[in-house]
Amino acid sequence: MNLVRCAGCKCELGWVAGSSDSICLYKWQTMCETTHQGCPPPTVVELLSAALVSAASRFGTARFLVMTQHDESGPEQESVLYVWVLNDRLSYTSTFSAQRRAAAKVAFKTMTRREALKLLEPVGLTHHHEINFPQAAISDCVEALVEMNGKLPEDVRKFNELDVSLLARWGRWEEF
Repeated sequence: MNLVRCAGCKCELGWVAGSSDSICLYKWQTMCETTHQGCPPPTVVELLSAALVSAASRFGTARFLVMTQHDESGPEQESVLYVWVLNDRLSYTSTFSAQRRAAAKVAFKTMTRREALKLLEPVGLTHHHEINFPQAAISDCVEALVEMNGKLPEDVRKFNELDVSLLARWGRWEEF
C-alpha cells in the first residue's frame, strides 16, 4: 500500500488504492474552502461518527473495528478501536458546553490488531465491519471517547466489559 503524504510536513493524507487506481484522502487532513457559513469543518471524531452511522445503515451491523489499512504483514500489536454503536440519534447537553449537541452513544474498547483479526474471521460470517483510519486518528478518537466517558454519570460508564461514551456528530442540531 502506498501512502499519500504532504510534501512539506510529511503528514499522512491518505493512500493509493492500487486495485482500483484511485486515491483515498482523509477528510480531516485536507482543507477546502466553502461558501457555507456557521458550521466549522468536521473533526476526526465527527468523521468517525459519520462513518460508523453510515456503515451501520449500509451493512446492517453495529459493531466495528477501526484499524489502520495494512497488509496481513502489518504490525500485530498496533491499537485497534472496537466500537459498538448503541444509539446513533441522540442529543446531549452538559455543564461543559452551553450548546445541545448531536451524538451517537457507543460502547468501546481498544485491542491489538491480532485480536481484531480473529474477530473478522471467518470471512463472511462475522458480525463486525472494518473501518480504516490512520493510527494517529484512532488515537485521537480513543482519547475523545475516554474523555467523554469521564463526563458521563458513573452508573452509565460501563456496558458489560465495554466502556460507554458519546461520539459527537457533525453539524448543527437543527440538521438532524
